[in-house]
Amino acid sequence: YNYSVKYYANPPADADIISGSMSDSYFKYDNSATLSASGYSVTGCRFTGWNTASNGSGTNFNVGQSYTNIKTDITDNEVVPLYAQWEKQLYTITLDKNGGSGGTSSIQLFYKGALPSITAPTKTGYSFNGYYATVNGNSVLYYDRNMNKMITEWRDVQVTKLTARWNVNDYFITFNKNGGEGGSNSLRVYYGYYPDIIEIPTKFGYEF
Repeated sequence: YNYSVKYYANPPADADIISGSMSDSYFKYDNSATLSASGYSVTGCRFTGWNTASNGSGTNFNVGQSYTNIKTDITDNEVVPLYAQWEKQLYTITLDKNGGSGGTSSIQLFYKGALPSITAPTKTGYSFNGYYATVNGNSVLYYDRNMNKMITEWRDVQVTKLTARWNVNDYFITFNKNGGEGGSNSLRVYYGYYPDIIEIPTKFGYEF
């Protein structure tokens, strides 16, 4: 005789994004049966298999393995329920230092989890301006220049990398004319850029 398996998504109680659907599977008693992979998805969770009890206390079944009869006392045309089992998925996010060095290289966190504390990289001639979802443009700021956490719950599971942004340092240089007069008094310069042209001082009886 025949029986069928009905698959239930069975998401965790705190799940907020659930998608997908599945058709029933049909088998003959005493014949080998291979269960379907999950057609459901729960954001922040990883599917681990099927179970005859929603709380996982029943019989476990792995996807891809063959079984002879899902249960021993099946009746003709019985519908056997199987419940998806889930565990929280740990995500790894790479921290792209964008030319910098030192500091934290990656973070790990769960969906809706808090950002961990990290240390900033450094870059000669530049000041750290935060970790963003993209290298430029208008995107989400995760850590500011002082390493403050800018989001309370991480939900962007599609983001696998955060990129450092940098501000070029400027320096204010004062000229000591050493007895001379006239010419430029000071100059503002930016790291990696050519300085502006300045006016030289003069000193009677001396060549600059």
